[in-house]
Amino acid sequence: MTTKYNYLYNGNNLLNQGKAEINENVFDNYWEILPIEKTQITEDKINLKLKKEQSASLFVQSEKKAVLAIQKHAMNIAGKEKNPQMDEAYFLLGESRYYDQRFIPSLEAFNYILFKYPTSELVNKAKIWREKINAKQNYNQLAIENLKEIESRGRLSNEEIVISCESEDVLITFTVDDFTSKVKSNKKKTILDSALDNDIDAPYSCNGGVCGSCIGKLTKGEVKMLNNTVLSESEITDGLILACQAIAISDEVDVDFDDV
Repeated sequence: MTTKYNYLYNGNNLLNQGKAEINENVFDNYWEILPIEKTQITEDKINLKLKKEQSASLFVQSEKKAVLAIQKHAMNIAGKEKNPQMDEAYFLLGESRYYDQRFIPSLEAFNYILFKYPTSELVNKAKIWREKINAKQNYNQLAIENLKEIESRGRLSNEEIVISCESEDVLITFTVDDFTSKVKSNKKKTILDSALDNDIDAPYSCNGGVCGSCIGKLTKGEVKMLNNTVLSESEITDGLILACQAIAISDEVDVDFDDV
């Protein structure tokens, strides 16, 4: 209750204030193609630039509220979150960063909901916001394909691979810097998370599926990538995966980070 009606409540108020200021101060230019949504203020006048900075400050403040909610009220016990408001905190975090024009950190927040809160009622919304970010990054075709997939499935079921409720084990063999390690992990975790949780020095950077630092080669088993803006179809066919976006489908998976 404290989280919902304190940090989250105030954070959402700040977010809505920032969005309201943008709507009030963005003027449509009918000589140009109008944007689908208003996310930034034109800087051709000093007063509008100042208002933009004020709006951005509100989004920074709402982000801070989300971070405080997570830091002070997260209850991660035995690998499971016991506070039912934490998915809302990460959603607020993602929205705040999105309107502050920081799309990669925003993507990380929405992906975190998909990875760590698979039964959340916000899963569908998080997926849609993820595709909004893909569109902002000019990955329009990917966004269209993923949105069509969401639409075709309608209400996502708990049986869906991405949000499976069952805890299933997977045996993963990692090869990093000529050293091979075998670990037992959970199919709900990404390949990268499984590596990092077991102190395996797998390469990564953004953790959002856009930089390509975590590319590895799948030499055994089957995985599903939750998001991909880096690898081509031919590279995927050759076995390359984004470890931060890949979850295991088969019971055994081998990933080689050296053979890329």
